[in-house]
Amino acid sequence: MPLLNEMNTVLQDYKDHRQQIFDKFVALMRERADQFFKNFKIDVNAPKPSNNFAELVKKTLVLHKVLYPILPLEQVQSVFKGVVHAYYERIKKTAEAQTLDTNQKKRLAGDIQYLLDYIKGLEGIADPGEELVAFIKTLQ
Repeated sequence: MPLLNEMNTVLQDYKDHRQQIFDKFVALMRERADQFFKNFKIDVNAPKPSNNFAELVKKTLVLHKVLYPILPLEQVQSVFKGVVHAYYERIKKTAEAQTLDTNQKKRLAGDIQYLLDYIKGLEGIADPGEELVAFIKTLQ
């Protein structure tokens, strides 16, 4: 029985450590989003998608390229669900800190849709969640 208890302890330690690693991936992407949106102003005349969203997509692709080949699909999806939530929180915070006119709202909605479409296109990430979709609706 002591061996079984030890195995259970080791298994729980493994699960906790794995979750800490996944949380770190999310934290890294949250930091990237914070960096990209720190002084972000919505410019309706900027190229589409805006540079901030294009860079965020690039960093998201790098994370996917690293994780997808080595983790089971359910774990990749779990990490990306956390990443998308972090993006939502940061984008919402940025938008709420500004007074947006109709054109800026449309532009932001288009940039968010670009990000969502890209994430949905990543292998194994069909549903990034509803938070950003719901936020787009508030902009329309």
